[in-house]
Amino acid sequence: MKEYLKKVADNIPYPIGRMLAATPMSLRLGPQYRKFSSEAQRIDDEVVKRHLCNISKISKFAYENIEFFRNFYDEHNFKPANLRSLEEISEIPIIKKSDLQKYSLDRRSAPQNSLKKSNTGGTTGQPLDFYLERSAYAREWAHMHKIWSLLGYRHTDEKITIRGKNIGSVYYKYNFNQNEFLINAYAPLLENINFCRKLIINRNIKWIHGYPSSVFSFLRELQSTDSALFEILIGKVKGVFLGSEYPAPMYRDFIEKDCGLRTISWYGHSEMAVLAPELEPGSGVYYPFHSYGFAEAIPDGNTHRLVATSTHNFSSPFIRYDTGDLIEPTIRDGLLESFRIKEGRNSDSVIDLKGRSISLTGLIFGRHHQAFNSSEHIQVRQPLPGKLEILITSKEACPNWENRFDFSNSHFDISFKQISSPITTPLGKVQLLLR
Repeated sequence: MKEYLKKVADNIPYPIGRMLAATPMSLRLGPQYRKFSSEAQRIDDEVVKRHLCNISKISKFAYENIEFFRNFYDEHNFKPANLRSLEEISEIPIIKKSDLQKYSLDRRSAPQNSLKKSNTGGTTGQPLDFYLERSAYAREWAHMHKIWSLLGYRHTDEKITIRGKNIGSVYYKYNFNQNEFLINAYAPLLENINFCRKLIINRNIKWIHGYPSSVFSFLRELQSTDSALFEILIGKVKGVFLGSEYPAPMYRDFIEKDCGLRTISWYGHSEMAVLAPELEPGSGVYYPFHSYGFAEAIPDGNTHRLVATSTHNFSSPFIRYDTGDLIEPTIRDGLLESFRIKEGRNSDSVIDLKGRSISLTGLIFGRHHQAFNSSEHIQVRQPLPGKLEILITSKEACPNWENRFDFSNSHFDISFKQISSPITTPLGKVQLLLR
């Protein structure tokens, strides 16, 4: 029902949406939104006790109800029990995405109480599908709104959002759920400048939200296409929310220094096991929300791996899940207080046939291609501007991979090639964009 109502709300026209924008989020998303909002703002002296209780509970549930966890824990001679200290959490075996991929979705899930099926590719291009719990939207947006409020955001504010979602041939589309205007990242600005002008002048745009590379491309293209309109926009905008990609310095410097706009970024991933905002916008230091999940820094040679547990998702549990990202942590009283990204998701982009920079995160993982269901890795090579080669690692032989991807309304010449194993860096890392 929640997913159905969300889809209905997605199509509410702007005049009606503008009137409904003041509706409290707790009425839209239920009382869980208010609960998570309160926890996200409260300093909890019993955070350790809560984590021990939640991790004990979810690990027991997973072992008793889900085939993957029962087999995985038995193989590692681990039996879930009540945890008494943070040190005991280290006895739970760490799970990698490749471990989960060996089992079908239903053999590693308890979907009876799920909200919907989702998926992730991550920066490694290694797809994984899973279920979200029913309170996922309330949990996510309570914490996201807390992050944005650090710059002064209110849910009644209007924003422009620039990601990789396919909205068809229109230049922008209104989305009531987040009171935002979704910009078509694949539509050339020069050909749609009149639509863009009407949007900027007629609407009270206070924020820009999107992939750093996409926001950068949009603002720079607007500046070169219509400098007067560019000045009007940055005069209205109070700040920029940089999500889904690591905000590379070249993008952030342009947005902050050339455009004079404040920015804030956060670490998060589709699996929704860890969410960590910058408390000092622009610092690149991320502080995980302990009300969202449990994050750990696990030593690995001369660095640390970010490992996380979603303490809320009993539908497709992620328990001591290796995110694949390397971090530089700060530990306080045994807990991961903050971290910097050392190596992980980046802001890879490719050039389309019109010479425009397109976020690869949006093009590949913003569209939920059917190929995710039958591939182990997806990688991209760009031999020439406008041309892409999609490399698919899969155990399933498929002569027509092009039918399992949706690149509609984008401007690329695309070829597809199936390979037996992913191409790795000298350090063994599987990258999305092959350079």
